Amino acid sequence: MLALAVGLAACGGTATGGEAVDSAFQLGDLVGLIGVAADETSWLVDHPGGAGPTDGVIGLVSTERGIETLGTARLVDGVVWEQVRLDEHSGWLPRAGLAVLGEAEDVTHLYRGVRAPTIAGLALEIASEIEASRLVLVDESAGGGVVYDVLGLGDDSVAGFRVEVIAVGGSGGYGPALVMRTPLCSRGIGEDGRCL
Repeated sequence: MLALAVGLAACGGTATGGEAVDSAFQLGDLVGLIGVAADETSWLVDHPGGAGPTDGVIGLVSTERGIETLGTARLVDGVVWEQVRLDEHSGWLPRAGLAVLGEAEDVTHLYRGVRAPTIAGLALEIASEIEASRLVLVDESAGGGVVYDVLGLGDDSVAGFRVEVIAVGGSGGYGPALVMRTPLCSRGIGEDGRCL
């Protein structure tokens, strides 16, 4: 799970500083955090450009999707911030760390012959087959599941893919029991289910 720390001051979410720019999302789109490593935390801040952590932190909220976009964005020091709502709190998050998660696809059949000495190595090998500029380990559970965000595809509508690998062990190391690939849509999803 990805951790998002929510500041008490984020309840107001007022726009201060920077300049208004077009939001990448529609009002009410549900997005998830992307590209946040398993050992990192993203802060919901009360103004665009805020660094966090701030005073009055409520605590950590585990979330992969369900962050509601409010259709407002601001550019501060070269970074675009999107105004969002999570539960009863509104605030700001960097646009580069947000995407609408598309429909997950079972692609296990593509990797039946892939084997590795470790579960982490298996997941890395599978995720690396997608040509991208960044691989981020976002979750590594004890139950044999590893999740990578594969980012930087050079496509302005698709930020990348979330690749989840469930491994099974054998005499030749580990192989994939399940591989799920989810598109990470930079601007939302159309009626046909594809990234806009």
